[in-house]
Amino acid sequence: MKQADAAELRRELRAFLAAEIAADGFDPAAGSWGPADPGFATRLGARGWIGASWPRALGGQGGGAFERHVVAEELIAHGAPLRVNWVAEWLAGPLLLAAGTPEQQREVLPRFAAGRLSACIGLTEAALPDSDAPRCLARPDRGGWRLSGRCRLIGDALGRLLLLARTGEEGAGLSLFLVDLALPGIALLGADRLGFDGVFLAADRLVGAEDEALPLWHEVAGIAHGAPAPWLRHLPLLAALAEAHGPPEGEPVLGRLLAGTATLRAMGLARAGRTSPSLAVSAALEAEAVPAALLRLLPEEARPAPTEPPPGLPPILTARRTSRRLHPLAIETARLLTGRLAFGFDPKLWEALEDGPVLRAALPPDLGGEGEGLPDLLAIAEAAGAVGAPLPVAETLLGHYALALAGLAPPIGPLTIGPVQPGEVARFEAGLLVGRLDRLPWACHAAAAVIVLDGSRTILAGRPAIGAEGRNGAGEPRDLVLLEEMPVLAAGPPGSGLTPGGLRDLGALFRAAAMLGALGRLARGRRARGLAAAARFALKQAAREPSRFTIACARLRTQAAAEAAMAIPGGDVALSGRIAAWSGEFGTESEWASWLGRQARRAGAGAGGLWPLVADRGRMPADAEETEHE
Repeated sequence: MKQADAAELRRELRAFLAAEIAADGFDPAAGSWGPADPGFATRLGARGWIGASWPRALGGQGGGAFERHVVAEELIAHGAPLRVNWVAEWLAGPLLLAAGTPEQQREVLPRFAAGRLSACIGLTEAALPDSDAPRCLARPDRGGWRLSGRCRLIGDALGRLLLLARTGEEGAGLSLFLVDLALPGIALLGADRLGFDGVFLAADRLVGAEDEALPLWHEVAGIAHGAPAPWLRHLPLLAALAEAHGPPEGEPVLGRLLAGTATLRAMGLARAGRTSPSLAVSAALEAEAVPAALLRLLPEEARPAPTEPPPGLPPILTARRTSRRLHPLAIETARLLTGRLAFGFDPKLWEALEDGPVLRAALPPDLGGEGEGLPDLLAIAEAAGAVGAPLPVAETLLGHYALALAGLAPPIGPLTIGPVQPGEVARFEAGLLVGRLDRLPWACHAAAAVIVLDGSRTILAGRPAIGAEGRNGAGEPRDLVLLEEMPVLAAGPPGSGLTPGGLRDLGALFRAAAMLGALGRLARGRRARGLAAAARFALKQAAREPSRFTIACARLRTQAAAEAAMAIPGGDVALSGRIAAWSGEFGTESEWASWLGRQARRAGAGAGGLWPLVADRGRMPADAEETEHE
């Protein structure tokens, strides 16, 4: 789907939903899983927005997974009632499209798409992870099947049931059946159980091959885990926190939650139609974090009414693990540095890096470089962080990047960059630099310094004049530099390079990449790996589209992943210390979270404010590589 088509689809959906709300067609405060609304479902179906990815001959629009995801996002963000059609859209329809006979598909899919028929899913014990799952048997019986036992429901007991029942003797596989809930012998046993007392099903009710339904269920349910419900259903709660004039600590909490929502939203959109275990894990964690934060920060009278959760899916039982594809320059960085590191700056190792392609990555080809963009430079910084390199790799790459933007050729040797601290100002007067900059990284070992001035002007200065040496928590040099004592080697024209704020933002991005590389050695377990995968996705999004919003999301998600990894007992203490030291540079986690929280409060509330802040920030997310966790 093209960018313009996606934008037009969103405009159509928002206009339709705004008209529905204005005409009291639904109450957005009730949430998408409030009371069932068959009338809204039929109006939605009449516009072609149920089953939009299905073939036209079966009531759909012939679109793809991306269109379905865009429609779902807008509906949930606006609180549209989806109880009638959600299971049909995301579970029952895909199961029938994958395995149903043409007759079965024609029987129900057009009615699903029109919003005139609901669906639910029934699961027996082999499809559920818990030991007390109900048991449902389907035995052959004179030209059909006889059902007995119980199943667990996903969705409301309405319309058609897609049932996974055990077939044959103990140990045999599961089969999928299309069941009319009006048949005699079916009883509702509580909110999420159905009982079957000798229910007869004709032979044509079997969907797909006998005993082979479980892999199909895992595939469809795995994709449904990527539906936007888990992270967007809490948007009204985030909007309430954005509106509230609560305590000062509310802004950073709001910023952290918004970073989680925005990252999951981008992951879901980019991976529409694919299974993503890390997305499911991160979504579950975020679903817990939002209500907990609101209960702590919002007074009871300011809390919106709780909304019902979407139909629950069991966890993904089998996580696919593939090797993450690494950039060749990241592989070369690891090859050069692994096993060769000493404590402190090593001039010989630095020369080895300069002799290869790694430190030429940011240079344009006419200067003998690779002309790589930010995604590739961050991959190198991540590789250097993974091996704990006590070298200014990130600083030199960022310095080269800033010089290239200003049309300046870089010198040989390691670089430092500045300003690093907010509020610090360097001036360029009569051909001389004026001022002092604190905590410049690796300045005592730098051959030159890249200084960015107001007015988007980049200055290449000679060897830094050290006023006082300092170190960060990891023992890396962070020095006070006296600009008046440094020669100016080259000056870019005004308006041709980064701003000081832009340099600090990119510095935060490079630090996040190094942190991500280091925590890769600490992250163990499903939770930590899932958070690391979300952080890596946010980092790639920020590298492709480096706005302050995307950088803030990457920085905050990396911090969340780092905290989870460092909390695991038995980790590398020195590595944890290095991550902690990096996390306080180019803006602390709290400063980034507060900035993002302020953006949320300025945006306004609900679908008209907070949602466009998340959804309308540029081009659609590009497909991301599978992460190591997946």
